[in-house]
Amino acid sequence: MTASAILEVEGLSKTFKVKDSHGRSKVVHAVNDVNLSVGRGETVGLVGESGSGKSTLARLIVRLIESDKGVVQFEGQNLQGLSSKEMKKVRSKMQMVFQDPYSSLNPQMTVFDNVAFNLWVHGERKNTNKKVMEVLQDVGLSQRQAAQYPHELSGGQRQRVNIARALVMNPQLVVLDEPVSALDKSVQAQVLNLLQDLKQEYGLSYIFISHDLNVVEYMSDKVAIMYFGNLVETATSSALYGSPKHPYTRMLMDSIPTLSKRDKWSGFQSIGEPPDPLEPQAGCSFRSRCLKATSRCEAEVPVLKNHEGGHRVACHLWDNSVEPVSTIEWLESFANSIKYRSLFGEENENELE
Repeated sequence: MTASAILEVEGLSKTFKVKDSHGRSKVVHAVNDVNLSVGRGETVGLVGESGSGKSTLARLIVRLIESDKGVVQFEGQNLQGLSSKEMKKVRSKMQMVFQDPYSSLNPQMTVFDNVAFNLWVHGERKNTNKKVMEVLQDVGLSQRQAAQYPHELSGGQRQRVNIARALVMNPQLVVLDEPVSALDKSVQAQVLNLLQDLKQEYGLSYIFISHDLNVVEYMSDKVAIMYFGNLVETATSSALYGSPKHPYTRMLMDSIPTLSKRDKWSGFQSIGEPPDPLEPQAGCSFRSRCLKATSRCEAEVPVLKNHEGGHRVACHLWDNSVEPVSTIEWLESFANSIKYRSLFGEENENELE
């Protein structure tokens, strides 16, 4: 574990056994051999479509669910071998804020009790009133609101309660799982600015999970793109937004709504829907949606490799260890694509030729 890292994840994997529509047993690879590090005082954004494995990875990190294999090191300590009692002590330093601000709170407890309950569970009963009121003030809630119940608060206020409940333990790492996706845009901005201020005030490190790339760009120092249980690209926020490499990342970038004219990442568009997780395809998991997929993509799973300046990408198009795919090979593959014909019509094939 590097000295500057507070968390390092190595080879983390998780599968779930499910039944398909015919009642047959299947295995879903929710998280597959993920490597990730979070530096002290750093925010790592985790981006991906719904079902990409982001929330599962978050729960594996804090051990709300158990992994099949892999290592999670927090402050140099391997969490995988800890007992429930030992893990309870670690969780006071690792807290999580969930997506739904209402279901995360006990509706029969006041705001004060919802926040104080975290202290009570960990056996901390001294100066409880002072600690709770201080942290509620830090997140922008008043003494009057401390006596209210969750149903009396707005969505943004409820999420502030959840943030206060995490901060009252004085953690070092906070995992934020879609913390603003259920809020109105104006409230989102307030909560995001609050999180930035609290990061500095409390000296926090964040794992920030979201499908909103604008939000992730604003919040993150480093960004990891997740697809189908795999990390396909990692880089600093400026490097990734300035020059995304993976076709999936470029597809996500092109999906960002904008009122200004912005160049699309031409030549890397995608088509179709994600493959069925119950019937995983061989090779690259993105190849059925990628117009630049080749025969190598069908046969070989790309590995996350360093491209330049710490920018890592799992794509054969950026693999410098082999000769690049020839234009002729790519055009032949593209022209023979059934999805190309169905999408654009056969009359456009002559234009390509």
